[in-house]
Amino acid sequence: MRIWLISFGLLFGAVELYQWFAALNVPMPIYIACGIALAIASNSSKPSDTISNPQKMNFVNPQNISEVDARVAKSLPPTQISFKIEPPTWKKKTAPSD
Repeated sequence: MRIWLISFGLLFGAVELYQWFAALNVPMPIYIACGIALAIASNSSKPSDTISNPQKMNFVNPQNISEVDARVAKSLPPTQISFKIEPPTWKKKTAPSD
């Protein structure tokens, strides 16, 4: 019985919270400010010198491209076409003769 009461209470709270958020009207500058704050917060752990020095970023090293291509090519299944593509053949319609 306790689980039913807890489940009902959580569901009721979630529905009420959803209705409250649905009725909330926020102006556009608040959305923009929140987006900027979210971008700053998500990038705060990255060092600031990676923007000015792209060599420190985690990209594939250009010298290792051929090695990466070889590893990718080995991991892919062989691609073979097992049928021949031919142009369609059109049959002429003949008028019925009486």
